[in-house]
This record gives sequence, C-alpha cells and structure tokens, in this order.
Amino acid sequence: MERIKPRLVRILWVIFKSFWRLTQHMSAFFKKILFGETKPRGAWFRYGFLVLILGLFVFHALDSRSSRYYLAGFIVPSMLLINHLAFHFRWPTRITLLLRVVALAWVVFGAILIFTQ
Repeated sequence: MERIKPRLVRILWVIFKSFWRLTQHMSAFFKKILFGETKPRGAWFRYGFLVLILGLFVFHALDSRSSRYYLAGFIVPSMLLINHLAFHFRWPTRITLLLRVVALAWVVFGAILIFTQ
C-alpha cells in the first residue's frame, strides 16, 4: 500500500502539469482571438464581402416561401456579418472585444441551431 501512494501522487502530478500547460496554451489562444489585431485586407475584400452578405439578407427576405429552414436563412448570413465586422474591420478596443465575443457565441448558437434541425 505504501508503494502505490507515491506512484499515484506522481501520476496525478503529471496530469495536473499537463492540464496546466494546456490551459496556458488555451489562454494564449483566446487572448490572440479576442485581443489580436485585425489582419490588413484590401478595401475591395472588406466592403465587397459586406455587400455580398447584405445581398444574402435581401435575397432571403424577398424569398417569401415558408419552409423548415426559413430561420436558418437568417442565421447563416448574420453569423457571416458579425464575424466579418468583428475580424476584418478596425474598431475601438471595447467594441472589438464585444463584437468578437458575440461573434464566437453566435457561431456556437448557429451551429447548434442548424445541426439540430
């Protein structure tokens, strides 16, 4: 019995260290996502994609057919719009943080909604 305890303590210590390292890497990952600088893109890409996303909204709004996927037609363009605004435009720091948190939460919500229908 005496011999098992030190081995168990060592195993638990190794698991704890591995988990600690993982959380440190995840912390750096989330800091990079939430507080990282936006990558410079050309104006054609930023505004052109914005027009494309708004066009998806208009196309879906004009399509008056009611179907099972009617709500999903608004979920996907809104996910694209929020992500595009959050990650491709420069905003003040607080607004950037808020937009990125909302964008990540909206992606999770949209994925759950789309894959459960």
